[in-house]
Amino acid sequence: MPKLRISNYYQKLLKQKNTMEKEDRHFLEEKLRSAIWLLKSLSQRNKTIYRVTESILNFQKDFFDRDINYLKPMNLKDVALELGLHESTISRVTSNKYLSCAHGIYCFKFFFSNTISSDSGGISSTSLKELIKKTITEEDLRRPLSDKQIVDILTDRNIRIARRTIAKYRDELKIPPQSQRRRLLPNTSNQYLKGGCNEHHN
Repeated sequence: MPKLRISNYYQKLLKQKNTMEKEDRHFLEEKLRSAIWLLKSLSQRNKTIYRVTESILNFQKDFFDRDINYLKPMNLKDVALELGLHESTISRVTSNKYLSCAHGIYCFKFFFSNTISSDSGGISSTSLKELIKKTITEEDLRRPLSDKQIVDILTDRNIRIARRTIAKYRDELKIPPQSQRRRLLPNTSNQYLKGGCNEHHN
């Protein structure tokens, strides 16, 4: 971000008491106070964004060191408690912000997800969606997987989840149901692997 500052010209004007009308002086003083407040607010905002980013980096270290399968369940409250801020502040700070890393560019919101229970512990809903997407992209297009079959595959991986949840996440990923996928051409099977921040949400 470009660094903003207040022009010395206006500060010099205020020092010239005898060359300015009282009304003009009050006007200038008011605008100067507003400018100082704006600069302080921007500085505080940048510091908050930095702190929130640092918290995400620390909390999701395994994701950055490895891959999406190691993304941990995390919510706004986790960061708010760590930084001593209100959840609404964390929500505002993470809106329309992006983070670039070795895996790509992600919305801040991507790193926040619910916990899905599994036999091996909790898994983030974001990681689960990615697993569902990967499972579908590797299917045989002549015999695409049903939601029930996906449930069975995940169960074999010690992840127990209801069929309706599979259907819900599949809809959120904009992946059509089994009957419609059967009509897809082989060269379109990788469309679900395409990245993009719009796909990384809860």
